[in-house]
Amino acid sequence: PQDSQAGAAAAAPADAAGPAMLAGGVPRSIFVLSMVSMALTSASCVFNTLLPIYMVTELKMTMRTMGMFEGMLEAFSYVVRMFSGVISDRMTSRKAAIAAGFVMGAAAKFGMSFATSTAQLFVTKAVDRLGNGVQAAPRDALIGDLSPSASRSACFGFAQSMRKWGSFMGAGLAFALMKASDNNYRAIFLLASAVSALSTLAFVILVPAHANTNSSSSKAAAAAAARSHEQQQQQQQLAQQQQHLLRQRQPHSS
Repeated sequence: PQDSQAGAAAAAPADAAGPAMLAGGVPRSIFVLSMVSMALTSASCVFNTLLPIYMVTELKMTMRTMGMFEGMLEAFSYVVRMFSGVISDRMTSRKAAIAAGFVMGAAAKFGMSFATSTAQLFVTKAVDRLGNGVQAAPRDALIGDLSPSASRSACFGFAQSMRKWGSFMGAGLAFALMKASDNNYRAIFLLASAVSALSTLAFVILVPAHANTNSSSSKAAAAAAARSHEQQQQQQQLAQQQQHLLRQRQPHSS
């Protein structure tokens, strides 16, 4: 008992310290994830700002076709987002789902950079929307998992504000780069794709994996551990009872 109390006392400071915090109670993992989301949002906004102009001027797409193009892909993204949230709740790690979405988005952006027809652009844009739908719900859930309960609202607010800043910077950079590159769409798209790829790499390396305690497999493992602990306690009680009976019988036998 004394050893267990000493161990608990030694572990208490480490638990109380919790994750490394920045100003405002935002953990460093949330800060890194928010910076990655800001960079990815900025890269996506470059594409979202310039692609309509590119489709009309370079691919000679009509305004009606472009509207149907964007509407179908946006609806597809939201449908995928609904299912990705359910799937991520059943996974033991949300980071895998988020990384998969980020990788699909980065690969799709490189594909859009080299697309020379409406069909190619539609396929690559669909993959980009798929990746966005896959990572959106698990990303928000991961923020909730990594956030301390006392500063959870601050963590969500910080992450959302960084994404808004990413949208602002992406739209501004799109027009600035158009002027600086003399309307070189491919160069701008490749630059935004590189930012997306580097941000994905930063997420994989810098954001720690976090076990999803709400997943079905995690709940099953916790239930199995509880049953095993209960069985061990019952066995210990039975052994103590047997030892007590043996002690009571020893004087009579002598």
